[in-house]
Amino acid sequence: QAPIQIQQKEQTKGKEEKILKVEVIEWDERARRFLFETRKYTQIPEFLNKLRIHKDEKKWEAYGVKDVMGNWHVRNFNRNNQLKMIVRQNANAGNMYSLFRTKDDNKNAIVVEGLHDAVAVYNMFKNKFDIICLNSVSNVYKAIKELEKYKHIYIATDNDVAGRKARDILLHELKKSAHTIYDVQFQSKDIDEAFRNQEQITTNNIFSSFSFDSNFDSLDM
Repeated sequence: QAPIQIQQKEQTKGKEEKILKVEVIEWDERARRFLFETRKYTQIPEFLNKLRIHKDEKKWEAYGVKDVMGNWHVRNFNRNNQLKMIVRQNANAGNMYSLFRTKDDNKNAIVVEGLHDAVAVYNMFKNKFDIICLNSVSNVYKAIKELEKYKHIYIATDNDVAGRKARDILLHELKKSAHTIYDVQFQSKDIDEAFRNQEQITTNNIFSSFSFDSNFDSLDM
C-alpha cells in the first residue's frame, strides 16, 4: 500500500507560510521497539500513525494522531528531547480534540488530555471505551457535544490544576445529559504515567441520573 501523502501549511510569524508534507508510512520494528521500550506499550492502536514530515529540503520520521479537523498532533522519536508539534490542515484549521472509536455503538467514552494518554488507555482497556483526546485542555468545551452522545463518561484528565479545572468543567456541562459520569483516579501526574508505573486505576461515580452501574467500577490493570 502506497504511503498517504498530505500537504499541509505551517504558519510562521512574520514569514510566508511554508508547505509541510506529511506521509503516513508503515510501522517498522525499530519504531515499534522505541514505543514499547520508552512508553511500555504492548500494542499500537490503529489511530496512532507513523509519519514522515517534509519541511523544505529536510525530512524526519515521527508519530502522531489526527484531530477531528484533520490536524496532525505529532511527537518525534527522541528519548531526551521530544518534539511536540501541530501540523495544521490549513491556516484556518484550529487546534481540536481527537475522537478514536474503538468499536461500533460504544456507550462508554473516556476523556484524556494527550496522545500518549490515549494510547495508554487503549493498551489498558482495548475497546471498552471510545477515546476523546483533548490535545489541550483549552479544547474541553469543544468536546462537550461529542461526549453528550455517550451514556457513560469517564474523566481521566491530568492531576494538575489545568486537568482538575477541565474535569470540573466536564462535570458541570455534562451532568444534564450524561447518564453516568465517573472520575478516573490515579496517583501519577497523568494516566500515561500511571500505566507505565503499573498503578492500579480506580473510578469514583460522581454523577448518575439513574441507579449506579458497576460494570466499570473497578478498572484494575
